[in-house]
Amino acid sequence: VQAGGAVVDKRALMQAAWPRQVVVENALHQHMRALRLALGDQAALLQAVPRRGYRLAATVEPLASGAEA
Repeated sequence: VQAGGAVVDKRALMQAAWPRQVVVENALHQHMRALRLALGDQAALLQAVPRRGYRLAATVEPLASGAEA
């Protein structure tokens, strides 16, 4: 979401999810798979970019001030 639709490379995603830990790339793949399952009909919004990373193909509106997440 923070990338605003730009491709986020795998290393950046792994560092954000598992800082200061050694994690195999398959862990990222499995978590992306789980995220797609959670997205259901909207799973296509999470796009894999071969040899680069992932991108969220959606426009995300920020919550209004004081709104509950």
